[in-house]
Amino acid sequence: MFCRNCGSAVQDTSKFCTKCGYRIERDSQPEDQNNVQPVEGTENAEQPEAYDPAAAAYNPAAEAYDPAGEAYDPAAAAYDSAAAGYNSAAAGYNSAANQGISSEVLPGKRKGIKFRGKKAIIIVAAAVVLLLIGGVANAAAIQNFAISTFSSPEKYYQYVEAKSMEDTFSVVASLYDSNVRESFHWYDRSASGEINLELGEKGQDALNMLGTQGIDVSWLKKAGISFDASVKDNLLNTNMKLTVNGDKLISGDATLDLEKEIAYLQLPELTEKYLGMKLSDMDELFKSLDMMKKMYDSCPDKDEVNKLLNKYFSLAMSYVDDVKKSSATLSEEGITQKLTVLEIKIDGDTIRDMTEAILKTMQDDKELEDIIKKLDSVYEDMNSEYGDSEDLYESFQDGIKDSLENIDELSAYEGLQNMTVWVDSKGEIKGRSIEFDDGKIEVLMPEKGKNFGFEASVKYEDNTYSLSGSGKRSGSKIDGDFEATYNGDGLIDINVKDFDAENMRDGYVNGTFTVKPSSQISKVFSMADTYDISSYIKDMALKMDVSMKKDSASTKLSLLENNKLWGILMISANTGSGKKINLPDDSKVVFTDDEYDVSGWTDTFDWNGFLDKLSNTDLPSEWIDELRNINMDDVLPYYWY
Repeated sequence: MFCRNCGSAVQDTSKFCTKCGYRIERDSQPEDQNNVQPVEGTENAEQPEAYDPAAAAYNPAAEAYDPAGEAYDPAAAAYDSAAAGYNSAAAGYNSAANQGISSEVLPGKRKGIKFRGKKAIIIVAAAVVLLLIGGVANAAAIQNFAISTFSSPEKYYQYVEAKSMEDTFSVVASLYDSNVRESFHWYDRSASGEINLELGEKGQDALNMLGTQGIDVSWLKKAGISFDASVKDNLLNTNMKLTVNGDKLISGDATLDLEKEIAYLQLPELTEKYLGMKLSDMDELFKSLDMMKKMYDSCPDKDEVNKLLNKYFSLAMSYVDDVKKSSATLSEEGITQKLTVLEIKIDGDTIRDMTEAILKTMQDDKELEDIIKKLDSVYEDMNSEYGDSEDLYESFQDGIKDSLENIDELSAYEGLQNMTVWVDSKGEIKGRSIEFDDGKIEVLMPEKGKNFGFEASVKYEDNTYSLSGSGKRSGSKIDGDFEATYNGDGLIDINVKDFDAENMRDGYVNGTFTVKPSSQISKVFSMADTYDISSYIKDMALKMDVSMKKDSASTKLSLLENNKLWGILMISANTGSGKKINLPDDSKVVFTDDEYDVSGWTDTFDWNGFLDKLSNTDLPSEWIDELRNINMDDVLPYYWY
């Protein structure tokens, strides 16, 4: 026997087609009944009962054979039923595409609209595309609904927490990679940066007040220092430059040859000659660079760290077995959102079981073993107290054994009492509250459309610190206004603009932050045993423009008072691979065997030429004249010593 709908072979006893879910009819009706035209004069006759596809739909979960005799899994059944429905729809699509759809051949249908051939394909395909787009756009909500509906509260909490911590661990792993692992990469690295201070109207007024003391510095508008450093092929080079009002005053260049233990120093504005000096104990620095390379190669990368964090966190969460589920409306700063509420109880026994499972898993974790032994091979070279690569790992194992022997002590832990988590329809955590014996930590962030309310608070004994406010999302960017308070009294107001939440996942801060004293700050100072400076700072604001990428960062700090600028501090830095370093030719080096005797080098200084260059800057002429009156032959050796 064959299915009339899709043509697949079916057993004689089957009620439904296992391929498309079509009901198997066993009557004597003509096979080509779709082409039968209504007999003239019977249009108004009683029609047979309409076919109900919903009633006839094949339910694979209802007839599924369960050899293990396990409990019925509604989530799996829902998935299977959906798959069967998809197959049925696909079979119907193929039938329509091959035969065409016409109102003329369907009894009881009004003539007029006809769909045949390519038109049928286009229309059905468009419907399928729309369904797929809708499914993808709401995939998170659909998945969350299925797990929330068909899973226990404990399993749902584990799913939500794991999903939330994926982002957190991604940030942690990125910070580890950029701040820990990369810190060992300086054996082949370069860095450059600038620090510049520019005075504004208020700052200039304050500086001009020094004129009343006989010191004229009204000419000073801005000053800066820049550097460019590189390490490559066991050579270190640093170049620094000092500027005033945009003009270079003086610069210096220093190079270390670690293998030959020679240092080179040049002051280009004074002489083209380098000072060459033999240094001792440079081998220790040479060894340090070698150790850095070995440490960098031995440290796990961020993907390994991320994997381990998720692995052990998921293991710990699997022991959470006391969760209550309900629903409630969360409200902050006028923003309300209906959310699922999960109340989690983690007692001492649960913490004991979590810890025991983690420790026992770590005992046999080959990835951890490999990481520890790689690091130990470096420590061995650094004269570690451990004898070989086995000792550090054995010490690690001994520590686990000692912890397991005392594991039962954790059962008496009562510090963590309860935790509450608020979850939205997509499975994203919108609030968390953790209660301890002496306090409570709470972070709440309900959302409505693009708008959100926010409150983060820490309560300890009789004191409460909080940060609250509201804002708006636009793509990955966040704008908002927040207030930091102490026991309900305002400390500072914070305006946030263009904060990039997506970049923050990689550990990079980007955005503009403006900090102002709260109008209530004087009350806080009056309660504290400290000098009240609120009257001096109440009209001030600190604006911070922060931009961070993988290999660069910049911060612009602007201090204002009543919207008038005191000054701007600019800090920027860039990092990259080590640059090629060229050692000076011996003909340009004045070598000395005595680090306190550099007269052979200072004798090459063109002091007057240097002062002539300074006269082309904004430095006051009287300052330069004073410098001309100094006998540098006496001063330089004295200050060098």
